[in-house]
Amino acid sequence: MRSVEANSPAADAGLHAGDVVVKVNSISVVNGSDWTKTIHENRGKAVPVVVLRDKKEQTLTITPDGKKRSSVEPGVELEEFFGSDEQAERTREVLAQLQPLFDSMAADARRRMEAARYSPELAQMMARLEVFAADPLLRENLETARKQVDAAAEAAKRAADNAGRLRMN
Repeated sequence: MRSVEANSPAADAGLHAGDVVVKVNSISVVNGSDWTKTIHENRGKAVPVVVLRDKKEQTLTITPDGKKRSSVEPGVELEEFFGSDEQAERTREVLAQLQPLFDSMAADARRRMEAARYSPELAQMMARLEVFAADPLLRENLETARKQVDAAAEAAKRAADNAGRLRMN
């Protein structure tokens, strides 16, 4: 946030200029309107506010009053999050270099999830197949069938060999 009004509920709760509000009353805050809406919906009630301050999360408690004011001016620029020192500038440069990789990874994850189309029905079917495949009787029957196929193939080979010998004679 860019500023905190003196003698306001936000100031009383301990919010400072530069804090990044992450959640209000367990609701993620993405922009200033999320903050304003949630604060106004909770007027007169004590609500937890999770802020990022000095790269650490802190939970504060604010009790919004009935006045039509937010008591803070939300910051929406990157400067509010990263600051403006030399380390912050290096962080921005690294993030800019990593952005294509992040985008690619996100797109790949979306493609894989769409391809899988995992559903409760598929999970149920897979569980049934696992139980079926683990059945000892099934394994025994498959082994018996394999032996019968091998024996039939051997018998057919012998019959073909004998038929070939008979033709030669």
